Amino acid sequence: MESGSDTVLLNSALAYPYTAPNHCYLYRGNGAGVRPLDVAEIAAATRGLVPILASGSNRAPERIAAKFPSLGPTDAIPVTRCRLHGFDAVYSAHFARYGAIAATLQASPGTVVELAVTWLSEAQLPAMHVSEARGVNYDYARLSGLRIELADGAVLEEAHAYIGRRGCLALEGAAIALAEIPARGRHFTALDQRAVQTLARDRLAPGAGLESFIEENIRTAETRLARTEALAEDAVPFAWPAMTVVVG
Repeated sequence: MESGSDTVLLNSALAYPYTAPNHCYLYRGNGAGVRPLDVAEIAAATRGLVPILASGSNRAPERIAAKFPSLGPTDAIPVTRCRLHGFDAVYSAHFARYGAIAATLQASPGTVVELAVTWLSEAQLPAMHVSEARGVNYDYARLSGLRIELADGAVLEEAHAYIGRRGCLALEGAAIALAEIPARGRHFTALDQRAVQTLARDRLAPGAGLESFIEENIRTAETRLARTEALAEDAVPFAWPAMTVVVG
């Protein structure tokens, strides 16, 4: 029988990409939580910070809380809604250590995807890099030639993002979009986490129970890595030429 801790782990994996507000917000430390961020405040709140496109769970307060547990009482991380042109939020060809098949970006001409920008100080970047398994599952990259429309009407032409090192999980040769992330003009098939886990299970461990499959990926690093490498065999490479991997 499944234990309570097993249930928590499974629910966490299947909840990806987690619930995010439909407005801009400040995540504040020391238990202060979320405060809505008015569009008139965005420019001042984000000045001097690094814009990082959030294609998956980095939109969600619960994941910001998990990644920055030591955030001080006077510190705040702005998370602003945006529209990114010519891209979609898709599944990366890897299993995260907490069991989810996580997100990355893929170029998609004609698509406008509703994402968020997480704004971090230089001092906060190392913690985010660790949480994203930089150098293992993701490259931290600077993308240029973009059109990112922020909620206050400002437009960014450049931002950072975590790009899956193994490419995008493939379905019939194309990337798979996250069903929970809205987009206009979407070309890719969109699946939620349970559906994409089922797809992966059917490919890698046909006949296994879905919950057992996910639990094995959480509890056994060797199994998770072997299955990740199998997912990557037919992955779709990231297709945006104006990308520079940031080293250091």
